[in-house]
Amino acid sequence: QPMTSLTQHYTEEKNRFLETCTKCGLCIRDCPITRHTSLDGIKPKEIQGAIITFLQEGTHSQLAYTRAFSCMECFKCNTLCPQDLKPMLINEMVRRDWESPKIDLSTPSLPVEEPSVQEVVGSIQISTEDQARIFTPKDKQRAQFVFFPGCNVYLQPNLLLNALDLIELITEDYAFIPGLIDCCGDNYLFDGDFEGAESHATTLLEKIRSYEPETVIFWCATCQVRFETVYADFMELPFKIVSLSQFLLERKDQLPQKRHAAPQTVTLHEACKSGFTGVDQDSVRRLLQELSGINLVEMPRHGKNAACCG
Repeated sequence: QPMTSLTQHYTEEKNRFLETCTKCGLCIRDCPITRHTSLDGIKPKEIQGAIITFLQEGTHSQLAYTRAFSCMECFKCNTLCPQDLKPMLINEMVRRDWESPKIDLSTPSLPVEEPSVQEVVGSIQISTEDQARIFTPKDKQRAQFVFFPGCNVYLQPNLLLNALDLIELITEDYAFIPGLIDCCGDNYLFDGDFEGAESHATTLLEKIRSYEPETVIFWCATCQVRFETVYADFMELPFKIVSLSQFLLERKDQLPQKRHAAPQTVTLHEACKSGFTGVDQDSVRRLLQELSGINLVEMPRHGKNAACCG
């Protein structure tokens, strides 16, 4: 069970923010999206003041609204605060508490709803047999590894099938928890639905724990970063967390090597949140560099300076 509830944790973060924030503005100045909004040119101290006023008094303002609802959830601001506060969580709290009849806050379709966009798009790409494979939990009671892919990869199910093939080349001692059926809760937090987020995150964690794994493998950078940098603060996570690329890199000698591959020049647009938080900065590029015939050309912005897709 969680050490404390998600709502309790966020409330504690809110109180810590109100008591500790100095309005230094680092989280706003270095935000990748703020300069592209109506907040550009406004002093960060003024914007942060509007957020604090809303949280303390419930006073609506365009500054507070734009700051919270323009947030892309790249996690960058959570790494910047000299007071070790987590501004992204504060944005989520503002979105949760915002009420105004003038603004349409209708929730978009979430991946766990039936039928989801991911299921529809995925179903026209692969066979019924392969669909069953990516939606069927692997029948095990205990497993050394648990693989959870999240939801986005279901838009490109061939990649998920490849991932399962690669894992099975390395080990049969793994459990598979399908995405869409289960959810890390991130989509709900993005929409300010704390109850939905807690329900799904707790259910997923209970399923993972039931296998008593040593390691949990995430395909999705959002799932991994959410677990490692948010949930770990208030949930007991008795297992190691890695990305699929980290898992493969650690076991690259167990993978067959493709010989005489035609030379290819590639570049890498990585998940910005992985680079910003340092949760997984280099496993994909190291895997690419290990492959014969691959010439990796880095984008001008990469790693901790990655360009967010927005």
